[in-house]
Amino acid sequence: MCIFAANHNCRQPLRNQPFCRVAGSLKRKRMHRIILLLLFLATAATGKSQTVNPGAPTAQGTDSAATQALARTYLRRNHTLKALAWTSAAVGTVATAGGFVAAVAIGLGDADQSAKDSKAPGIVMLSGLALATGSIPLFIIAHKNKQKYRALQRMSLGSGLLRDPLPAGTMAAAPCLTARFSF
Repeated sequence: MCIFAANHNCRQPLRNQPFCRVAGSLKRKRMHRIILLLLFLATAATGKSQTVNPGAPTAQGTDSAATQALARTYLRRNHTLKALAWTSAAVGTVATAGGFVAAVAIGLGDADQSAKDSKAPGIVMLSGLALATGSIPLFIIAHKNKQKYRALQRMSLGSGLLRDPLPAGTMAAAPCLTARFSF
């Protein structure tokens, strides 16, 4: 006997199937009604919660202007630091290789004693090594700025106005909620 609906005859035993088909379909219908009610309330609250002033400037998009400016700042820092890091790594590698080649050429060549005592190739090689090594923290900081930028761009919720052109050449504005997810 089914204990969920009294006006029908469900012959399935309770220990095998605790929910009969009628009770399951009633639960689904109730769940669908609740979801539709929540969607209607969210839409109505969105439409009635904002006042539309067509003459006032409005932000187009999903983020506030401050969030967008901060995201642009992080992205600009990322590009600048990456350019500095790559330049430093390239110049450091070339200086290290040039200092090494000059040191080997002086050591193997027929140069006089004053050229062999010169420390210039060693200084160039060490400064190139320092430049190449110094580019590593720049890469790390650039990566952290890019992570901050992506965190701001990953998910954004906001509100704005949806502008719709009318046949007479005017614009109609309707409030809307926006959500953006990036994966």
